[in-house]
Amino acid sequence: MKLSIKRLGALCAALGMTLGLVACGGETESGGEAAGQVVYWSMWQEDEPQAKVVQQAATDFEAKGSTKVKIEWQGRDVLTKVTPLLASGTDLPDLVDQSFDQLAPVLGRAGKATDLADVLAEKAEGGTATLKDAGLGNFVSVSTHDGKQIMLPYAANANVLWYDATAHPELETSAPDSLAKLNEYLMKRKAEDEAPVVIDGAYPYARLIWTMNVLRSHLGSSDRLAELAKDPTGAAWDAPEVLAAAEYIAKMHEQGLFPADSFGTKWPYQQEAFAQGKGTVIAMGSWLPKEVEKSLASGVKLKALPFPAKEAGKPSDVETSVFGFAIPTDAKNVAGAKAFAAFFLQPKYQQQLVADAGTLPVLSEVAGPEGQEALAKQLKQGHVAPVHGNIDALFPGWMQPIKDQTLALMTGEISAKQFVANAKQAQVTYWEQHG
Repeated sequence: MKLSIKRLGALCAALGMTLGLVACGGETESGGEAAGQVVYWSMWQEDEPQAKVVQQAATDFEAKGSTKVKIEWQGRDVLTKVTPLLASGTDLPDLVDQSFDQLAPVLGRAGKATDLADVLAEKAEGGTATLKDAGLGNFVSVSTHDGKQIMLPYAANANVLWYDATAHPELETSAPDSLAKLNEYLMKRKAEDEAPVVIDGAYPYARLIWTMNVLRSHLGSSDRLAELAKDPTGAAWDAPEVLAAAEYIAKMHEQGLFPADSFGTKWPYQQEAFAQGKGTVIAMGSWLPKEVEKSLASGVKLKALPFPAKEAGKPSDVETSVFGFAIPTDAKNVAGAKAFAAFFLQPKYQQQLVADAGTLPVLSEVAGPEGQEALAKQLKQGHVAPVHGNIDALFPGWMQPIKDQTLALMTGEISAKQFVANAKQAQVTYWEQHG
C-alpha cells in the first residue's frame, strides 16, 4: 500500500539507468544534489508488510548510489507530526507517505507540497515508458490538488462489491450492468432466503460506500459530486438525480435488502460473517481479502465486482484511493526524495506489495491480487474516480452530517425527501461555518 524510494546516479552509466531525474554526477535535472541523505517519515509500522517492501527498496537504492535513506516508522499519525513543522519549514522530512485524502488537506491546501509532475514525465526504472505512461497516468485524477501533482502514488485501493464466486459463479460471467439490474438480482437472492446485502451498518464508511456510489452513478461523475458539496446555498441538492439516488437507497431498505441485524452489530461482525459464507454481496474496500483471510471459510472464493453504472452500456468509474509519496516544499533534499520515490516505482516492488499487502498496483504491467481481475481491468482502462468525489480532501468535516443521515435513510427513520432536505441544510450550515 505505501512505500518509498530514492536513487542516485553514481552507477547510472555502468548500470544503464534510464531515470532522467538522476545524472551521473549526483546532480538531478530538477536541480540540487541527490547525494547525501533522504529523511523519510513513513506511515507504516516496521513490522507491517508494506514496511518490509519499503525497507528492501531503500536497501537496494542505497546499494546503487551514494544516497542514504533514513526511514523513521511514524505510523498512521505521521501527518500530525508534520503539520506543526510546516509554518517554520524546519526539521521537516524530505519524504512522507499517506493516502491522498490525508495528504491533500495537510500539504496541498497549505501550498506546502512539491509538484511531482516532472517525476511522472521521467522514464520508469529499467523501462522505456515514462512513469505516467507506465500506469500512473490512470491515477492523476486522484492524486492532484488544485491542478498540482502533490503525490506520487505507489499503491491503490478501491471500493467495490465483493461476492463468493463459489456460491455465485453467475456473477463472474453475467454481472448486473446497471443499478436497476443489481437491484433485481439482489431481490432474487432475497427470494431464495439469502441475505442479499451484508453490511456493518453501524460503521459509517460501509454506509458511505453504498450511498456515495449510488449518488455518483446518478449524477454521472465525481466532478458533479464535488460540485454538489461546494455549493454554499445547498441548491445543488435540489437536482432530481440526487433525490433519485436517495430513493434507490430508501427502496433497498423497504425491500428488505438490508437484513434486520445489519445495524445493531459492531464492525467487523458482519464482515466476518460474510467471510464465513453469509449473504450475497458486501460493499467494502479492496483490502477486504487481507482483513478476513484468517477467518475465511473453506471453499469461499472472494471476487471483486465494481459498482455498475446507473444505466446499462455506460462505463462505470471505480472509487479509488491512492497511497503514495509527497515531498514538503521546504524539504532539504527534494532531488534525492524524488529519485527514491521514482526508484520505488518498479515492477518488483509493486509485485511484492500486491503479494504481501494485497494492494492494487499502479503500474499497468503488474497483475492485481487474485479475485480482483475485473477491478484491475477497469483501473487500467482509466475508469478511476476519487473516493466520495475527493470531498474529504477538498472540504474537511463536510461528510460528518452526511454520515449520520445515511444511517437514518438506510434504516427507514427518514424518507428520501427528508434525507435530501436534511443534507441540504447541513451543507448550508457547513458553509456558514467555513465560508
